[in-house]
Amino acid sequence: GFALFGLFTSLAPTLLVGTFGETRHLVAGVTVFLVFGSAAAAQVLLARVSRRSQLLFAALACGIGLAAIALGAVLPSFVLFLVGGVVAGAGVGALFKCALATASEIAEPGRRGETLAAIFLVAYCGLAVPVLAIGAALTVVPQLVVLLVFVVLVAVVTVVAALRMRRIAR
Repeated sequence: GFALFGLFTSLAPTLLVGTFGETRHLVAGVTVFLVFGSAAAAQVLLARVSRRSQLLFAALACGIGLAAIALGAVLPSFVLFLVGGVVAGAGVGALFKCALATASEIAEPGRRGETLAAIFLVAYCGLAVPVLAIGAALTVVPQLVVLLVFVVLVAVVTVVAALRMRRIAR
């Protein structure tokens, strides 16, 4: 899920210029802010909702949002791309919150810190590693193809993760 954040923090400006012809730095910054902001908002707004419902929301929001990002890039439609980023961001925010809660709940009390540290390590790798792979791919593959492959991979991973966690959630 954090791969989505990596995409928007590092490559969104390139996509905005290359796909949508948008060169204003403010637009690039607002785009990133909205994606991260929707993740935080989802975590706050869904706080009183059951974990199973949050995970269903996460699966749907990630799938729909990533599809909108892809469609926005293909058409091209900046508004659809941005709305997709906001919706997917909300899904990733809910998914991450649930992952932390689930891990904290099932970890042995003496290992809870290690477990949460491992989740954060994986999340931060999710910010960096996919972006490096995308950057390398962009040297030989067209931008749109790279984005579409990325979207499909992230959609599969996030939706499957949310649905698998949902099966064990209370």
